[in-house]
Amino acid sequence: MVEQLRITEKAGTFAPRDTVRRLQRHTVSVGERPWKAALAAGHIELLHDRFAVLTTPQLHYHPEMGLQLDADPLYDPNDLITE
Repeated sequence: MVEQLRITEKAGTFAPRDTVRRLQRHTVSVGERPWKAALAAGHIELLHDRFAVLTTPQLHYHPEMGLQLDADPLYDPNDLITE
């Protein structure tokens, strides 16, 4: 769905209605302060000036707790191990 938004935005066309409807199931509310901070930090990509997409979901999304924009990034400890 996100790739479809990128393609239509690049082409300068509207997002397909069926894609927009499917995206509704994946929307959440975000407070103004975390929104502005995440947007400024580049953690959110805004498509069609309307659809926000996490650029680093592994840092700000937890499968059980959901979106965590205002928390410290959710690092996987295994990502911190260097060889």
